[in-house]
Amino acid sequence: MKQFTYNKLLVALVMLGFIASLIIGWQRYQVEYQNTVVDLVAEYDDVVKTAAIEGVDEDEFFRQLKDAGVTSVAVYETTLARLHER
Repeated sequence: MKQFTYNKLLVALVMLGFIASLIIGWQRYQVEYQNTVVDLVAEYDDVVKTAAIEGVDEDEFFRQLKDAGVTSVAVYETTLARLHER
């Protein structure tokens, strides 16, 4: 009866590939885990307009937004149309 043996080179290559896949999997897990954070953003011009409409001080309105969970304020470049509106 013939005895079956594994080729050591092929076993080593399979193990090397398995270890590489574990490393890549761990790195991907870390990157994907960091992308679970969501930022709430309010546009600055809209905040100023809303504060004026509501009759609330801008600083107080920003405080209320912060308490509501808004973490960022977006400031866009001024365009000619926006300058014309003002």
